[in-house]
Amino acid sequence: MPYPPGGPTDVVARFTAQKLGERIGQQVVVDNRAGAGGLIGTDIVAKAPPDGYTVLITAVPHVVNPSLFKNVPYDTRKDFAPVIKLMTYSNILIANRTLSASSVPELIQLAKRMPGTINYGSGLHGSLGEKQTNDALCTFSTSHDHNYGIFLFVPYSQEFVLNPFGKFFISHLLRHRSYVWEESLKVDRR
Repeated sequence: MPYPPGGPTDVVARFTAQKLGERIGQQVVVDNRAGAGGLIGTDIVAKAPPDGYTVLITAVPHVVNPSLFKNVPYDTRKDFAPVIKLMTYSNILIANRTLSASSVPELIQLAKRMPGTINYGSGLHGSLGEKQTNDALCTFSTSHDHNYGIFLFVPYSQEFVLNPFGKFFISHLLRHRSYVWEESLKVDRR
């Protein structure tokens, strides 16, 4: 598992390991080797003997990393063979409750009225949330750096939008569900 415990890929891996273990009558272990956007754990699997006892359960960074990192220690296409698609999930825009916008169109209008004052966070390097956030922001700016004109980039931790400084980010619901259910964060669900 090239990601830390608790994320959506880890949850799916643990559920899959439990069900697979029941089916084959052997214990299946999830070994989290997080770091470098998934490169560390993925490299361990790429170098493991091809005997069927080591399986990689991964996500978007697996296909994105070769375009983000200069020296990926494995070949995504040659060193791995896809077996099954285990999950799909959608990302959501999550915002600080103090942000006056309640939808994406309102957020864009607010940012256009107040350029450079609305901070956004972007998570794990190479994550789908980072890519979606950056792609969306590039749509509204001619800038090619991380300041995207009407928005201001700030690397974030999970609690980024819980303080008044952080305004929004795009991520998956699983990681932030408790904040959303407690209504300490706003979500545009459209």
